[in-house]
Amino acid sequence: MNKILVIDDEQPIREEVMEWLQFEGYDVTGAQNGKVGLEAINRMMPDLVLCDISMPEMDGHEVLIELRSNPTFNHIPFVFLTAAADRDSVRKGMNLGADDYLTKPFTHAEVLSTVHSRLQKQQALTGQIQHQIDSLHNALDKEHERLLLKSRLVAMFSHDFRKVALKVARVSA
Repeated sequence: MNKILVIDDEQPIREEVMEWLQFEGYDVTGAQNGKVGLEAINRMMPDLVLCDISMPEMDGHEVLIELRSNPTFNHIPFVFLTAAADRDSVRKGMNLGADDYLTKPFTHAEVLSTVHSRLQKQQALTGQIQHQIDSLHNALDKEHERLLLKSRLVAMFSHDFRKVALKVARVSA
């Protein structure tokens, strides 16, 4: 079950989005501002974050900057849910590393579609990374086998060379 964190200072919006997602079977947690949201991220390691921008204590941009600067969390898909719909706001959010941007008022279908899409993309990326890791493990295993064979051949040739050298030494003595 995917874990989703919804960070929004507007309680009715936060609770409604959480209900939509819970109804779809997601494990959902809410946070009333960015500071509480970051604490929740550290605690629960969500699979996706939905976050408002304008909030007290720590705004959504600051949350995103913190996430993207931390190697433990920088892979988590991050979606802004905000009333800031002007082009500059959208561009700023995307430039900071947001994966998507939904403007208020948004619909139930838009939220669910975005969440589903972002989680699928993350799953595909995780699959690609796992494939690369598996390929590297296979290459390392083959290299280890090659080095082991080389070591055995060197030992065998050294042994045979010593035997021949002893015979030559006996013959010439």
